[in-house]
Amino acid sequence: MVSPARAPLACVVASLAGVLALGCVAQHEVHLALARGPGGSPAGFFCRAPSAAGGAPYLLELVADRFEPCATACSSGECRRTAFVFDFVETGGIPSCRAGSIAAYCEASACTVAVRRCFEVDVCVTGDPRQTIGQADAALRLASEGVILDEAPDGPVLVRMIGAAQDCASIERDGLDMRGIFGCAYSCPAQLDGVEGTVQLDLDAFDDECGQNALACALFLSGQDPVP
Repeated sequence: MVSPARAPLACVVASLAGVLALGCVAQHEVHLALARGPGGSPAGFFCRAPSAAGGAPYLLELVADRFEPCATACSSGECRRTAFVFDFVETGGIPSCRAGSIAAYCEASACTVAVRRCFEVDVCVTGDPRQTIGQADAALRLASEGVILDEAPDGPVLVRMIGAAQDCASIERDGLDMRGIFGCAYSCPAQLDGVEGTVQLDLDAFDDECGQNALACALFLSGQDPVP
């Protein structure tokens, strides 16, 4: 945790009571938590790939062959290394939470990714995507050691979380490979030092046919063309 005496305006993200927590200023904590989507699954991380027909594979299943193997022992499934990326996007203001409103606002206001943090997470990939995502959610807290960010931007920010079948070194060097994205969720823009309680990361979707939304979320401000 950041000492108030050394950095009174610093922000910290830590794992408390099963959620990621962001603490700003002395004694001020803001929790980051994934909202729950259809069937209680983590919003934005249990989406089927874009398809004209229903029943398409989940993004996690689609990118499974892109994961690097890892050495963690698994009681079931195979160990694979994933990466979770957290972007703190400076917005300069606080637009509506809707995806279309944020995109239009940022097109006119030059939003920028001010801070990016990446964590590599080993998970046991099984035939059950819901179980695999649940493991990844828990493993992230161990990989991050409870701290996502030591110092957040002072102004309004949108927090985005992306899951990718890459290692952090390649993401830093080459950027995100959209062919390996398996989930994405984001928060409403907010001034973090004025937030009390929990900031939810969510994705605009009514069901698990949300793959296109998840990819659009990850593409936002990436400078890359949409995935066909």
